[in-house]
Amino acid sequence: MLTEFFRLNATQIEARQLNLLYKEFPKHYVWDGQMKTWTKRKKGVVIGRLCIVNPMENERKQLIKEDFCRMMMT
Repeated sequence: MLTEFFRLNATQIEARQLNLLYKEFPKHYVWDGQMKTWTKRKKGVVIGRLCIVNPMENERKQLIKEDFCRMMMT
């Protein structure tokens, strides 16, 4: 996802002009897991969120994983 974010900003003028941070990107683009690419949002609605965690913060990473699993089970 992160690599594709950089690639999209390097190749598409529209994405570059928005000058978005990685955490702001899902407000304007949708990640397609099958195609492994970002596509421009057709609707302005954002439901999900992107959690950013330092890889050295093991306890915090585990809490986010548990929260994600809990959300997926309900």
